[in-house]
Amino acid sequence: FSIILYPIGLFTKSNLNFGQRLAGLFQSLGPIYIKFGQTLSTRPDLIGTEVADSLKYLQDKLPPFSYRIVKARIEERFGQKLSDLFDSFDDTPVAAASIAQVHKAKLKSGEIVAVKILRPNIAQKYEEDIAFLEYGAEVITRFLKKAKRLRPKEVMSVFRQSMNLELNLRSEAAAASRILDNFANDSSIHIPRIYWNLTHDDIITLEWID
Repeated sequence: FSIILYPIGLFTKSNLNFGQRLAGLFQSLGPIYIKFGQTLSTRPDLIGTEVADSLKYLQDKLPPFSYRIVKARIEERFGQKLSDLFDSFDDTPVAAASIAQVHKAKLKSGEIVAVKILRPNIAQKYEEDIAFLEYGAEVITRFLKKAKRLRPKEVMSVFRQSMNLELNLRSEAAAASRILDNFANDSSIHIPRIYWNLTHDDIITLEWID
């Protein structure tokens, strides 16, 4: 499955089905809509199996933000210099997406970890964009009767709940810890360890898994 992404005219390409055209539209509109599409892909009960399958192919890779910002944020959150917290810290991220990016690092104890840090001002940006999408859902529901069967308000409610979880990395860490506890006696599954002393609302540090 592939889509040539053109911001103009993409949504009407006749050789693509509706789900593929919708995926292309989200991709061309940018990160918030890509994440919206990814969330929708997990709810075939709301949008149908065909559309959900098409949206699964959305990718949200973005250019990384500055290492200077990463360093300053970590030092501010934990009250110590980066060099005092880590034996080494790669300044180039191993992954950069719409919400956060991940850096590989080595603790003073010698353990290799992944440090995930939210993009600057991402919570405010997403709140503004989600509010706009919720307004759009309200307008569509009010003026387009046929759209009601798509349940746009319910869709936006699911999206907001999903984003609230993704934008709080302390909550993500807590969820990972619960999974770790639940599978503590299962040797067939390895759950990454969370380093709580290096975890904050917008930073999570966990065991590196090759």
